Amino acid sequence: MEAKPLPVEALDNTLMIVEMVESYDSVFERKLRFPAVELPDGWDEAEALWALIEEGLESRLGEVPSDYWDQGRYEHKVICDMGYAPYFIPLHYIIKEAKKRGIPIGPGRGSAGGSLVAYALGITDLDPIVHRLIFERFLNPERKSLPDIDIDVDESRRDEFIQMVREMYGDEFVAQICTYGTIGAKNALKDANRVLGGTNEKGLWYSSQLPPAKFGRSPSLKEYTGPKDEVYELATGLEGTTRNEGIHAAAVVMSPVPLRDLLPLRRPGGDSSEPWVTGFDMHEVESLGLVKMDFLGLRNLGIIDECLRVLTVRGGEQLLLPCLPDECNDRATYELLSSGFTLGVFQLDSPGMRGLLRQLKPSRFDDISAVLALYRPGPMGANAHTEYARRKGSNAGWKSEWAIHAELEEALKPALAQSYGLIVWQEQVLEVLKIVCGWSYAEAALLFDAMRKKNHAKMEATKPEYFASGKSQGYSEEALGELWGVLVPFADYSFNRAHSAGYGLVAYWTAYLKANYPVEYMSAVLSSVAEDPDKLPGYLEEVNRMGIPLLPPDINHSGVGFSPGPKGIHYGISAIKGVGEAVFNAVASKRPFSDLDDFFRRAPAKALNTGSLGALIASGTLDGLTPYREELWFAREALSGRATRDRQERRNGQKPLYRIAYGVGNSNLKSTEQRQEWERTYLSTVLTRSRVDLIPTRALTEDELYWLRDLLLRNPGDHEIQLVIGRVRLDLPSANWPVVQQAVANLGVFQ
Repeated sequence: MEAKPLPVEALDNTLMIVEMVESYDSVFERKLRFPAVELPDGWDEAEALWALIEEGLESRLGEVPSDYWDQGRYEHKVICDMGYAPYFIPLHYIIKEAKKRGIPIGPGRGSAGGSLVAYALGITDLDPIVHRLIFERFLNPERKSLPDIDIDVDESRRDEFIQMVREMYGDEFVAQICTYGTIGAKNALKDANRVLGGTNEKGLWYSSQLPPAKFGRSPSLKEYTGPKDEVYELATGLEGTTRNEGIHAAAVVMSPVPLRDLLPLRRPGGDSSEPWVTGFDMHEVESLGLVKMDFLGLRNLGIIDECLRVLTVRGGEQLLLPCLPDECNDRATYELLSSGFTLGVFQLDSPGMRGLLRQLKPSRFDDISAVLALYRPGPMGANAHTEYARRKGSNAGWKSEWAIHAELEEALKPALAQSYGLIVWQEQVLEVLKIVCGWSYAEAALLFDAMRKKNHAKMEATKPEYFASGKSQGYSEEALGELWGVLVPFADYSFNRAHSAGYGLVAYWTAYLKANYPVEYMSAVLSSVAEDPDKLPGYLEEVNRMGIPLLPPDINHSGVGFSPGPKGIHYGISAIKGVGEAVFNAVASKRPFSDLDDFFRRAPAKALNTGSLGALIASGTLDGLTPYREELWFAREALSGRATRDRQERRNGQKPLYRIAYGVGNSNLKSTEQRQEWERTYLSTVLTRSRVDLIPTRALTEDELYWLRDLLLRNPGDHEIQLVIGRVRLDLPSANWPVVQQAVANLGVFQ
């Protein structure tokens, strides 16, 4: 069958349309497109930025030292020469407005903490001069690259934050950035097997021929060890292809012109109230010169804010948390960190991290910053984390044997003494190169980047210059060679000090609040994980270990989340499985209830359906209205139905005839075991205790052993707690703990 020729008119019309389409060269041109900035009349961006810098430094420091003015002028010149002033100005106003609205913002994240301009503008709360941070790690005038400032925002208010940005700069000029999920090696094998008719079991077998994920990196088909058959061949074509579209967890793009003029946009679910989402991913967005800003949700900021709010309400004065290293000096905080009981402390609550803290015993802010930098695969692979702990424990000062080379000992003390001769932070590499080679930080950053990115060609090209510069400073080739051999591997896995300082502050704040205000802090922690069934039980156990009474939920007194009280922490009603915040809000509007009859008469319908009512009964929330939990449970369906009928009768204007009759007073139904089972189900913990519950019937964990040892040291004469040895198996690590072993003979019941 021959194809019919197209009509000439169709070809002419096609050509006419082609000629009518305007060129998109200007749209896709790579040029900087910063958000529009409103400036005072007659001012340019450079003048406006300097005015903000002056105002910010004077507000933070009062009498501004000369070295701050010098650094501020230097950074201002670099930023303006690179054309980035329009990046900093809108970000200043965004953060200022967020703080005005009470949205918690993190003190700093990533290399931006090294910028004094960012500190002056309130974008970060890290004083880079005091924290010994380096601006060139953030922006290097020798290598033009866009600024990258990430902002941590309270996770629960991130949507509010993005809505605020939309209001400030216009809905058409702000959008979230899409992501495209790709097919990994395991799913590629499973999909290929399914398409070729294989069973699910066979697909699982194929995927098992891949090695397990290592350090969070999923394997690729290059590491596949199974048969290279048709399933494998088809999978190689699938790996890396796009599977689905999503929304980036942090990235937001801002534009000086309506975004629809530059790239495709969509509304999630077609909802006009939702922010626009780009049809391009972040790499394509950045290729257009548009500014991508990362606003990341951080749950711990909300925890800190809630704890401070409660303390302010209770004490009347706002508690101010320190931002300078010398101010982070609370003794109880470092005792807590050294004990390793840091569950709930930001970045320091994993089992491995807790073990390292016990070994290292932090005593200053630099130790916290170092722990965050060292507890990663690279430094741990080189045993740098335990070496830091060993050196810290052997001597608090500098030792000659820690020097990389005798010639370099005195010269490198200013850069390495604080970390006992080890290179922990990336900024130290820059300091060392500046000292030894006489380079500027900007020049040192070029070689450092090559080392960090394992760019061997660039490293080899720079090596002669390194040796020549070092020799010109008076150092021998031997000393320079030893230093090179240390710098290359350390640069690969050294950590950004600005980031570890910013996150170190958040870690210190959370540890400080846990150590000094345990009830208020742990209440906030529990509320933040109330709806997470994986995390809640562990934090409930931690509250128990700390000796803080966990009070049962109460229909008249409990809050939506966990709340602190003079006698302990009150269990939050919304945290009860099967209840939730909507039920709490409906109940709270009707409180207080005088008795059970009053509850069934006035409680909202949401609380009286069988599911919610059963959860309230089983969890003990209604125990304050009646002590007969079991009888109420068995009658819950009848009571729910009767309450519904009574409500309908009142709605119809009939006289209420509702009375509760369920045989109260039958104490024979009370069962401790049944109540405990209900509480495990609905509360993720047991609040109804019997004496035998206090006796451990399992191996004690390492945390519990440390707790036991500390208890003995605090209470050497306490004989009230008895141990039933036959019910306890004590698994001790290889380390000999005579104090703990002696404790087995006397103590052991946890209370």
